[in-house]
Amino acid sequence: MKFLRRFFFSIGRQIITILAVILVLFIFFVLINQNILGSCSRTYNRQIMLFESVQDLKNLFGHNSSTINEYLKTGDRAKLAEYNHTAQSAALLISSLYTKVSSDDVTYLLHSIDTAYKIYFSECCSASFLFNSGNYDYYGRMYYAESIQTYLRKYCDELLGLLLDQSVETNLKIKQQQIYLKIYNWIFMLILITSFFVFLLYVSRKLTHPLSQLVSFSRSVAEGDFTKTIPVYDTTNSVGVLISAFNKMVADLKRMMESMQEKVKTEQKLLREQRKNLEYKELLNRATFLALQTQTNPHFLFNTLNSISRTITLGKTEQSIEMLDSLAKLLRYSLSDATVPVPLKSELEITGEYLHIQKLRFGSRITYKTRIEQGLESKIKLPRFTLQPLVENAIIHGIESSESGGKVIITAKQRGQYGIIRIFDNGMGIPPKTLQQLQNKSYTTRHERIGVLNTRRRLELQEKSVKKTFTVLSREGKWTMIIIRLKLRRKDV
Repeated sequence: MKFLRRFFFSIGRQIITILAVILVLFIFFVLINQNILGSCSRTYNRQIMLFESVQDLKNLFGHNSSTINEYLKTGDRAKLAEYNHTAQSAALLISSLYTKVSSDDVTYLLHSIDTAYKIYFSECCSASFLFNSGNYDYYGRMYYAESIQTYLRKYCDELLGLLLDQSVETNLKIKQQQIYLKIYNWIFMLILITSFFVFLLYVSRKLTHPLSQLVSFSRSVAEGDFTKTIPVYDTTNSVGVLISAFNKMVADLKRMMESMQEKVKTEQKLLREQRKNLEYKELLNRATFLALQTQTNPHFLFNTLNSISRTITLGKTEQSIEMLDSLAKLLRYSLSDATVPVPLKSELEITGEYLHIQKLRFGSRITYKTRIEQGLESKIKLPRFTLQPLVENAIIHGIESSESGGKVIITAKQRGQYGIIRIFDNGMGIPPKTLQQLQNKSYTTRHERIGVLNTRRRLELQEKSVKKTFTVLSREGKWTMIIIRLKLRRKDV
């Protein structure tokens, strides 16, 4: 029962199973065709071989007669040797014919030929011996042998006629088999085509259509519309669970944004009244951090679903399924408590899932490496979705536009009581003017909330006591490096 639940839950497993069944049916169809065609071919070849063998035997009988007569006329020993050779060949051919026939009538005729040929051979040997002795009785022996030769030829003609009659019946059976094979092929092709179209309809209903809806609605969410939800028709499979999680996330985001707006309004009012109140400042920082963290979710979701949409459009079903699995992990990660810092290990794992999606999209154009000092993965704590937006920014603005692609390297080392994280890419770099704006926190675009500055502000809110928490270095056309400096927990140092 547990296996069946897993099977019906996974759309990918269902699709693979259906394809496997279609493949097995096709192989079964090919094997049956090959078996029937092989049977017809073997039967036809066996008939041809029998005809050829009997004709060869008849020719050997004629050659025997001519060579023994030439020897008795000329006394040429070469003719006698030739006669002995053809006689031996005829005897071997008769023996081989016994293994090739199955009909009683044919066997009876073949037995008559065998008996007559033995008598013919014996008489020819006697005639040859009398000829060598100078005894003219060899004439009588040869006359008797020639009369037997006539019977041998007659038997061969009868055998050929009998085989011809049998071949007519065999050919009728072969034609009947060919008619059955043609009908079978048409039926199977109809079944195969029907199965293929049913499979396409299944994939469209279970995968393509729901994902297209998900992409469309995610675009609306990315634009700030939290009023729409996607209808869920089946919650027993992975796509249905994914859509349900999306609807829940949108509803949570809507409630959270409304709550944040109310909090911000209240906090702004309190800020004007009690600007120097440290307790209020801490509350404001926490609310701002949560708002920034919340804004990250619809952005990465839209970009990721957009990548999956492109892959589906290109007909790469298997890659789309792998992307969906990674996206499900990203969604599960995003729905956790955003206020609780997470270990570096968790951030690396979820960033790896995001990069797996991009690798499926871009292939070998993107490479990814991590070099983490031993034991540091659990010592560094940072806000949820810190590394993923930075890696996404490196791919979109640094590597995607490069024809040769590029690589992303994440390193982490301990320096005293601090952990130093570096995100490096060898992409297009940042123009000097933009870099200066980023370093001075004066860079403002419509992507500010969900880009580098968003991550920078969240880190600074968490690490208020650390100087130079976030540093951006770059060389236009060459590389970009982001350095994050975090204080390790006292118990972890």
